[in-house]
Amino acid sequence: MPWPLYQGYLGDWRVFPLLMATWPDGLDRNLAANQARCPRSLAVLRELGAHGAGFSWVGPGCHILPHTDAYVPGLVRTHLCLAEAAGVYMRIGNQWYEWFDGEVLSFDGQTEHEVVHLGQQRRIVLLADMLLR
Repeated sequence: MPWPLYQGYLGDWRVFPLLMATWPDGLDRNLAANQARCPRSLAVLRELGAHGAGFSWVGPGCHILPHTDAYVPGLVRTHLCLAEAAGVYMRIGNQWYEWFDGEVLSFDGQTEHEVVHLGQQRRIVLLADMLLR
């Protein structure tokens, strides 16, 4: 489904939530159906103690605007690239990253970040939020 906070991005951004700590208005709340379709992913995420998780699909030309995930202090956001797309870049603070299949980016969710998709293929990542204890 499209991410419901449309003011936060330009282009085509879709999500498939598995675990959610907070619910933006407009996001489908039927997690049980999503979880049933991804039992192995869900089992690993729960074993890791994920606070929130899901799949993120970013289409060519998409720009997820600069933002922070400031709703939870101590949140470590992790992106595992599952379907790479050349030309997709993520800025975390002042540093830009490009990552590929099987590679992970983890960062403090309260650090400003954004995604710019300049390529031609969709990019899919598994997002997982962990809380520092």
